[in-house]
Amino acid sequence: MIDVSGTDDASDEVVYVMTRAAGGGTVLGGTYQKGNRSPVPDKATAERIMKRAVEWCPGLVGEGEGVEGLDVIRHVVGLRPLREGGARIEREVIGGVRVVHNYGAGGFGCMFLSRYHIILALSIAMDADGGGGCDRSSELRNGARGG
Repeated sequence: MIDVSGTDDASDEVVYVMTRAAGGGTVLGGTYQKGNRSPVPDKATAERIMKRAVEWCPGLVGEGEGVEGLDVIRHVVGLRPLREGGARIEREVIGGVRVVHNYGAGGFGCMFLSRYHIILALSIAMDADGGGGCDRSSELRNGARGG
C-alpha cells in the first residue's frame, strides 16, 4: 500500500493505492474534504486520483499507458466521520445501561486505529464498577491516536 498525505494540486486530497487480497482489485484514493458529505463521486476529483495513482504506481497500467489504461469497475465515495478533538472512546450510562462510545476516527479508524480502539473500548466496557482508570479517551486527544 502506498499512502501520501497532501498533493501538489489539492491540499485536501491524498494518494493511496491499496491492493485487495485474493484478486479483489486495487482501490485508489482519495480525498480528505472536511464538511463534504456528498455521496456522489466528483468526476474531476476521480481523474486527479487516477492520474496521481498512475504516476506513483506505473505498474497499474501497461507500458506507455496513462489513466486510460486503468480498468475502472466503479467510482464510490466513502464517508468517514471525523470528530473534532479526536475519536470518542469513553463510557456513559444512559437510562441505566452502560454504553461505550467508539466513533469519530475518520478514515484512520477503519484501517489504522481499529485494533487500538477496540482494545480501549473493551477495557472500558470490562470496567464494571464504573470507576476511573479505564477511560483512555484523553490519551487519544493528547497524541496517542497515531494520525
